[in-house]
Amino acid sequence: MHTKRMMLSLAVPMILGGCGVSAADSDADANEGEEASQEQVASAADALARAATGTVTRQYASLYVKNWPDSGGRTQWTDITVNNPNPVPAQVTITIHRTGGGSPLEVITKTIPARGAYSSFGDAAWLAIDDSDPAYQRSIGWIELASDVPVAATSRVALRDGSSFDAPVMLLDDEAFVKSPSTRLFSSLFLKNWPAGGGASTQWTNLIVNNPGDQAATITVRVHRTDGGGVLSSLSRTIPPKGAWNSYGDADWLGVANTDAANGRSIGWVEVVSTAPVVAMSRLTLRSGTTYNAPAVHVEDDALTSEASRTLRANLFVKNWPTNSGLSQWSSVVVNNPGATAASLRVVVRGKDGAILGDFTKTVPAMGYWNSSGDASWAGVQNSDVPNNRSVGWVEITSSQPVFGMNRVTFRDGNAASAPLRDLDDGPLQTATSRKLFAPYYLNNWPTTSGHTQWSNVIVNNPNDYPATITVRIQRKDGTGDVTFFTRQIPARGLYNAYGDPSWVNAPLTDANRRSAGWVEITASAPVIAMDRVVHRDGSAFDSPDVLFDDNALDGGVLSACDPLGPGEFCPRSAEEEVAPFKELMIVDPEIVGGEQASSAAGGHFSFRWLMEQLASPGADPSELVERWLSTGFSAGSVNRFPVEDRPAVRALLASWPRIPGTSRLDLSRSPFELLAIVNRVDLSSGGGAGEGRFVFGLKQGNSGAPMTVIFEYKLPASASRELWAQRFHALGAVEMGPELGARLQMITDEFTARGASPSGVNGSALGQLRTNEKLDFRPWQLREFHLVAGSPARLQITTTKQNPDESLDGSRALADFINANASGILAGTALFPPAMLGGESNAEVFRWTVPGVSEALRHAFATQTCNGCHESEQPSLDGFYHVSPVRSGGADGTGRLSTFLRETDLPARERFLRQTLCNGRCPGAAPVQVASSRVH
Repeated sequence: MHTKRMMLSLAVPMILGGCGVSAADSDADANEGEEASQEQVASAADALARAATGTVTRQYASLYVKNWPDSGGRTQWTDITVNNPNPVPAQVTITIHRTGGGSPLEVITKTIPARGAYSSFGDAAWLAIDDSDPAYQRSIGWIELASDVPVAATSRVALRDGSSFDAPVMLLDDEAFVKSPSTRLFSSLFLKNWPAGGGASTQWTNLIVNNPGDQAATITVRVHRTDGGGVLSSLSRTIPPKGAWNSYGDADWLGVANTDAANGRSIGWVEVVSTAPVVAMSRLTLRSGTTYNAPAVHVEDDALTSEASRTLRANLFVKNWPTNSGLSQWSSVVVNNPGATAASLRVVVRGKDGAILGDFTKTVPAMGYWNSSGDASWAGVQNSDVPNNRSVGWVEITSSQPVFGMNRVTFRDGNAASAPLRDLDDGPLQTATSRKLFAPYYLNNWPTTSGHTQWSNVIVNNPNDYPATITVRIQRKDGTGDVTFFTRQIPARGLYNAYGDPSWVNAPLTDANRRSAGWVEITASAPVIAMDRVVHRDGSAFDSPDVLFDDNALDGGVLSACDPLGPGEFCPRSAEEEVAPFKELMIVDPEIVGGEQASSAAGGHFSFRWLMEQLASPGADPSELVERWLSTGFSAGSVNRFPVEDRPAVRALLASWPRIPGTSRLDLSRSPFELLAIVNRVDLSSGGGAGEGRFVFGLKQGNSGAPMTVIFEYKLPASASRELWAQRFHALGAVEMGPELGARLQMITDEFTARGASPSGVNGSALGQLRTNEKLDFRPWQLREFHLVAGSPARLQITTTKQNPDESLDGSRALADFINANASGILAGTALFPPAMLGGESNAEVFRWTVPGVSEALRHAFATQTCNGCHESEQPSLDGFYHVSPVRSGGADGTGRLSTFLRETDLPARERFLRQTLCNGRCPGAAPVQVASSRVH
C-alpha cells in the first residue's frame, strides 16, 4: 500500500553558462555551493541533442503484474506514470520482459508531449499486453523503459478487489524506476515471521532481482545478522538474460536460519552481489498468519540501493503526530553498515524551523545495523509541540564511513510507539540532494476506484546552513503549461510542508468535476531533498479522514534538457546572446518592483519589511532595528574623528510612521519605503569577491515620492563564483517580464538577502552596507553609510562613506599629495582612498572638489569616484542628486526614473563587464575580465 523510491546519487545541477561554456551547481557537500563537474553539465546540456542522435536513457521497474493473485484473495495490477520535464517531446519505448527471459511479452512506444506525462491506467495498448499465464488470463514480468531524452518514471502496484484493472483498489504502492543497475545491492531488512509490533500481523520479505543484460548473471544473496555476527545464510542463483529471480517460495530463502529459534523467526539485512549489473526490489508483506503465504494485509515495495554514503537523510520524523483519522504517526530508522569496521553515527533530528530536537551518537558494528525502534535516545527526542506531547521534523545522519538505511513511518491506534499498527510505509534514507526534483503526481480530490479520493502533498527539506528558496510548479499532464506555481523559502536546516498551504490546496482545477491531476516540478536555489505523500481519503476535502498513505522520495536523478524559457531552470545562455539590461542588470519594471513580492504588507521577499526582518537578530523585533537606525543614525556626532551633522527631518519619519495598534512598535507592514530597483552589480567584484546585489528603495510621503533613497547593498556570497552569479542573472534575459521572471529573480536574490546567506556575517547576513541618499529639508543633499554590527540585538551603525574623503580635506596638501602619488590608480579607477581620510557624511548641492595642485583630468577622475562627485557635480544626475530618482514616475517600464548617465553611460559599461565576465577570456577576441576594485557606485 505504500512505497519508497530510491534517490539516485547524481544530483541535478542548476544549469548555467555563457559563450558555449556551461557551469553548474551540485551537491558535493550540502553545506557549500560548488560548481558541478563538466561531465554533469555536459550531460544536461546535451539532453536536447539525444533525440537527434538516437542516444537513449534506460530505467527499470522490477515488477509488472496483471490480474496476478495475492495470498489475500485480491489481484495485483501494475501501472506506470512517465513525466517528461523537457521542452521537446519524449519518445519512450516500454518493454515488458518475461521473468524467464527470452522474447518480451510486449513492446509499447509512446510520444509524451513536452512537459507532459503518460499514464498507462486505462491505456488500450497497456491493457493488451500478452498474458504470461494465458490459462488464467494473467501476467507477470518486469519493465524496461528507454527514452530519447531524460524522463522521470514511476511504477504503481495496486491490489484490487476484483479481476479487472479498475476494480476497487485496496492497497497501493508507488516506486520510482531504477536508473543504475549495479553489481552490489543492499536492502535494510530481512524479515521472516517477524512480529509487526503493536499488531497480530507478521512481517515477511521477498526479493525480485532483474537482469537487464544480454548475458546471464549469477547472483549471491547473503542475509547478514543485525549484530554483525556473520552471515545467516547465503544462496546463489543464475538469472537468464532479460530474466528475473523471485525469492517467493524459494526453498533456500525460506530456509534462512532463525535468529530467534524459540519463536521460529528471523531478522537481518540483505546484500546481493552479482557477476553483471542487476536491479532489484524488496517486498515487505504483513501477513495475518505465521507462514510465508498467509493472507497479505499490507504490501510495501522498495528498490534495493547500491548507494552507501556518509550522509543519510529522512524527510520526515514524527512522534505521536496526529492523522486525520484519529491515529498517530511514528517514525523510526534503520542504519546498515556494509563495511568491515564499525561505523560511528551522529543522529540529528531537526524541527520544521531547523531547530535541533535531538542530537546523539550511535555505533553500528561492522556488517551490522542500528534500529532506532525502542532506542532510548530516539524516544527522548524533544517535542516540537510541547503542549500536545508530539513532534514533527526530519533527520540527518552523518557517519564515519559509508552506510545506508531506511525510514519507517507507521500509523498507530493510540498515543504510544507500541500502539496497535494500522498502516506503515518504508523508504530508503536519502543519499543525494538536488536543485531540481520531480513528483509523479499532483492529486486534488481525484477519485479512486474504491470510492475514495486521492490527495498529494510534498515535503521539501533544506539540509544547508542557509535558507533555500523553492519554486513549486504544478504541471498539466498534457504538456499545455502550468496549473500554477509559487515560491516558498525554507529556513536553514528546516522544511516546507505543502499540506494545508492555500497555494497548493487551492491550485486551479483541471477537471470540470472540481478536481485536479498533474505532476510536480520543484526547483531550488540550493540542493534539497523532498518527498511526496499520496493519501486516499474518505471525503472530498484535503483533510478528510485518511484511509491509506504512501510516501516517496522525489526523483532528483533526471538531468532534463534545458529550456531557457522553461519552468524554474537556469539554462545556458551564451555571452554572445543579447543582454537585456532591464532584466539582467537593473530591474525597474512596475510588474516586479510594484508587485506582491515588493509589498511590505504582503511580506514579499523584495520588500523593505522582509529585508529588515532578515537583518534583525533571531528573536529580536525588526521594528526596533529600524527605529534605532533612524533615531541614532542621523543625529549629530562624529565618525572617524570627523563631525557629522544632525538630520532632524530623517528622524521625524518616526513620528509619521504608523504603529502597530496597541503597541509602540513601528508597523513594518506599512513601511513608507517602496522598491524602485533591484540591481546586479557583479562589476563591483574585488579581491576575488563575486560583486554585489542591491535593492533601492524610495521614500513615499502621501501619494508622492520624497527625496530620500535607501539602498541595501549585499555581498554576493562566495558559495558561487563571480562568473556563476553573472550566468544566473544573464539567464533572466530569456524570461518574459512578469510573474515568471519575478519567481526566478527571487530564487537569485534570496541567496544573498536571506538570513544565513553568509554564515560568517552578523546574523548570517550578507549585507555589505546600507546607504541613504536624502534631502528632506533645507539642508544640503547628503549620503550616509551604515554597517550591521553585532550586539544584543544587532544594530545598523553609521560608518565612513567609502571612497569619499571628508570634505574638510578639500584643498588640503594631504589630499593633493595622495591624488598625485596615486595618479595611475585613480585614472584606472583602482585606487583605494586612505581610511584615515574618510568621513561619515558626503554632501553635495553646494560642494565641488577643487584640490589645488592637481591637474583637471586627474581631479575629475578622483571626484567621479566619490559619492558627491558621482551624484552631482561630475556626472549628470536626475532631480539634483539621484541616478534612481524617488520623486518622479518611472513610466510604463520603470526606466523614467533613471538618470541619463546611468542609462547611456553606466549601464552599457556594466553590460560590457557582464559579457566579459561570462566569457572570462574564452570567447573569440575577448580579453579576461578586469575589475575596478575601488568602485562602490
